[in-house]
Amino acid sequence: MEKKWKILEPDMGEVTRISRRLKCSPVMATVLANRNVVSPEDTIAFFDSSFQRVSSPFCVKDIEIAADRICSAIKNREKILIFGDYDVDGVTATVILYKFFIEA
Repeated sequence: MEKKWKILEPDMGEVTRISRRLKCSPVMATVLANRNVVSPEDTIAFFDSSFQRVSSPFCVKDIEIAADRICSAIKNREKILIFGDYDVDGVTATVILYKFFIEA
């Protein structure tokens, strides 16, 4: 199966405006434009890493069911398979879960 990449092509005028306003490279401005981060307020929100901006995990469908099952597995000393993809965030999430379960 051949993969087809869809490369977004933002408005170059917008990229230039973002680049000038933020004093950042055109590459960074392109990434921001592709994510529709165009206003100063959008930019602040995009780069804000405070916990107040993190969504509640309880927004995920059936999270209570999953949490109960994991708690049950820990109590019963069952094996738990952690499956993660192998990009940066996948490996990072897998390691965090692994370390958590080792301590549990």
